[in-house]
Amino acid sequence: MMAIEQQSGTNLGGHGRSSSQTKKLIRGSSLLTVGRVIAMVLNFIVQVITVRYLMKADYGAFAYGLSIASMGASVAVFGLGRTLNRFAPVFQEKHEFGKMAGTVALTLCCVTGIGIGVVLLVLGAQGYISANLVRDPLSMSLMLILILLVPLKAVDSIFDELYATFAKPKELFVRRHLIAPLLKVLAVVPLIFAHTDVRMLAISFVVCGTIGTWYSFVVLWKILKNANLLQYFRRDKIDVPARQVFGFSFPLLSTDLLVIVRGSLVTLVLEFCHGAISVAGFQAVLPVARLNTFVADSFRLLFGPAISRMYARGETASIDQVFWRTSAWIAVGTFPLFLPCVCLSKFITVTLFGPQYADSSIILALLALGFYLNAIVGFNYEILKAHGHVGRIFLTDIITVIAGIGLNLWLVPRWGVAGGAVTTVIILLMRPIGNQITIFRMKLLKEVDWTCLRLFFVMMQVTIIASLMPSITEDTLIVRFAATIAGTAVVLVGGLPALDIGSMFPELMKYRPIRLFVKTEGV
Repeated sequence: MMAIEQQSGTNLGGHGRSSSQTKKLIRGSSLLTVGRVIAMVLNFIVQVITVRYLMKADYGAFAYGLSIASMGASVAVFGLGRTLNRFAPVFQEKHEFGKMAGTVALTLCCVTGIGIGVVLLVLGAQGYISANLVRDPLSMSLMLILILLVPLKAVDSIFDELYATFAKPKELFVRRHLIAPLLKVLAVVPLIFAHTDVRMLAISFVVCGTIGTWYSFVVLWKILKNANLLQYFRRDKIDVPARQVFGFSFPLLSTDLLVIVRGSLVTLVLEFCHGAISVAGFQAVLPVARLNTFVADSFRLLFGPAISRMYARGETASIDQVFWRTSAWIAVGTFPLFLPCVCLSKFITVTLFGPQYADSSIILALLALGFYLNAIVGFNYEILKAHGHVGRIFLTDIITVIAGIGLNLWLVPRWGVAGGAVTTVIILLMRPIGNQITIFRMKLLKEVDWTCLRLFFVMMQVTIIASLMPSITEDTLIVRFAATIAGTAVVLVGGLPALDIGSMFPELMKYRPIRLFVKTEGV
């Protein structure tokens, strides 16, 4: 992992330490963001190919199976991924390597066991599920194949946390953003060239998922061996802090339940009430809208361990600075993706997936708004987790889960795909808003970065103006493109002071064009 090291020298003040830690986090996360762009392109190709080469009903059934697998993986993780992200860096920072090894071993064993249990449960109850819960026989058939992805997805999520803790950003870059998407591309090759059916596509996904998990295990073993950490996994040295881990992870299970309610439950209700075609209309644009989280996802892997280390060292001022600066980078870095999803939603949907998905354009705009706002303020969850306030997280998540279940059962049967989109947006916003209220009430963030807040206000204005421009002037594709390009340019240029590129990437200052736009002031 990108280490957040203590700087030497007695004359280094807190400001210098804070700037250095922010710089390392931003630089490492920026590398992962570049990797995320590569992965985004490859995954996007897979998504378009899958939708284009399959009938709409077939794609809906396939997306339903993948959604069930993701739901099962969320259950299997049992909140342990976020617990590992919290405790492993702290134990490593305190040189309690036996507890660190015990946390890793306990997490992997539990997640693998629960994942296999979920698979066996679904296979054993397939008669009841087919008769009472699934409307389309093809959806049921594909679910029984794709359910095998549950333990693979769950273990892969744990590997992501382990890579973020022990590996350097470069190794995480290769594993997460090159190998994983390339295997997905490999999975759709038979569909393109051999014209196989959707069942063979499901089998290909399972096979490639198995290869990816095995690769991750082998590379992680080498990382631990090179870091001389494998010795602590021996019986005489390992120390399993089970009570500490489960006591912390159980409240965080609510977070995984929230993921289920936000994504998979919508798909389940849609399939049951409206069939596989409605699932296709929702799931086709969901990955496009979720692209608005790609910068945040890249930052999150390093943000959590970095905040945990700062908290362990008592550096609360560093936490304040890293939170606001990271939020600014995510907001500006994601805006070029967000604004087209709002202003050009119909053009994007029809171009990528065909005229049969034209009705999903409004769904894309709604989902993009929810994911973008969630990405900007969603890191307040990590602040609460680093301070150990999992009870507060649990309370907010449980309230959101209950509201989400109610909204799914109320809106989706009545409004179909539109109801699913509205429900998803509400759930995406309820949690971060609740966490932010808790943070300010507990005064966990002692300073407000007004530069960042002004930036967020400008971005809101730009979005409203750009989306209203076609109705004010003339609703043509040229006007929509012009509004999108102009709005993006305003945010990118206006956001430079909040990004503090001069401090984060001083090597760029040797280029005169960049110096003309970048204000090289300290944070």
